Amino acid sequence: MSIFSKDKEKNTSSKEAEMADEETRIAAIETFADTALDTLARMLREYGRFGFDIEAMEAQDLQRHCDTWARHILTGTPPPQTSRIERVQSSLNP
Repeated sequence: MSIFSKDKEKNTSSKEAEMADEETRIAAIETFADTALDTLARMLREYGRFGFDIEAMEAQDLQRHCDTWARHILTGTPPPQTSRIERVQSSLNP
């Protein structure tokens, strides 16, 4: 082996170490993002669970709405806002 081949080995192992560090960093970010989304969904569900009737919405509607948003956050289903806007618009235009 010559000196040049050792340099290649060091360079290759250095690149592999950088790639492993990058993969570890990405995994940590994904874990943090998952935890944040889980926490947000849990907060929405609790907010809906402890809601109460107001003039604009009954407690059951609030709970359903919060559960739908939590499902959207966790699974990527279509956001519920579209149907809510349509319902409000239809109630304003008899």
